Formats: sequence, C-alpha cells, structure tokens
Amino acid sequence: MIKLIKITILIAPILFVANSFSQEISINERNRIEQECHASNQRNMEILRTYEVRTVTSEVLLQKCINNRIEISIFNSYNTIENTQDLYNYTVSALENKLDELKSINTPESIREYNCFYKQKFGINFATIANESFLRRALITANNFLRNNCTK
Repeated sequence: MIKLIKITILIAPILFVANSFSQEISINERNRIEQECHASNQRNMEILRTYEVRTVTSEVLLQKCINNRIEISIFNSYNTIENTQDLYNYTVSALENKLDELKSINTPESIREYNCFYKQKFGINFATIANESFLRRALITANNFLRNNCTK
C-alpha cells in the first residue's frame, strides 16, 4: 500500500504536467472549428470572387482558418494555467529536447527547424526579463511552434 502511494505521488505531477500542457484539442472542438471554418470559407470565397481574386483556393483558405482557430483554442486553454513557472519549465525542456534531436540531423529542413526553435528559446530567455503576461505569450507561441514543427 505504501509503495502504491509513493508511486502515485511520483506519477501524479507528471500526469498533471502532460495534461495541463497538451498541445492538442478534443475531437468535438476540432469538429466545431471545422464547421465554423466551412461556413466562413464559403462567405470568404464569395467575397474573393466578387473582387475577382483568383490566386487563393478555397482549400488553402479553409486550412488557414482551421489552423488559426486551433491556435486560438490552444492559446485560450494555456491561459487557464495558473503557474507560469510550470509552463516555462515544460516549454524550455521540450525546446531543449527538440534542439538536441535536430543537432544530429543535417538536412536543409532540420537546419531550418533548428534555427527556428533556437530563436524561440532565445525569445523565451528574452521574455523572462519582461512581465509575466509577455513571458506567457512567448511560451504559448513556442508551444505552438513545437506542435507544428516550426511551421505556421
């Protein structure tokens, strides 16, 4: 019984951190976002056709809408986290792991990603001298870049 309690005490914080800083959204939330973007996409394409803009496809516009709304949803969920220090520790650790992983790979794409993640880490270090809300935004941005492999 004591061993079970010790294991629970050890594992509970790890599970809390993993759940608190999840970089994904629920299936219901994603479905809602996709429905809203489909409706919005139809209106936007009508506006673009009115102005005879033919350089944007509906698929590209739809994907941009979905990606932006997912990022906003994740941003809002991160704003519910009370402890910025936990978010900081998690994000810096994830960035360092990603940088270590990319160091050994020598392709143009991995070099681009490495530079992008390095800039994110520098941005977080710079944000630590500012106020907490600025730091929180830098951490959220870095987490979004981690989620998307440094692509917008």
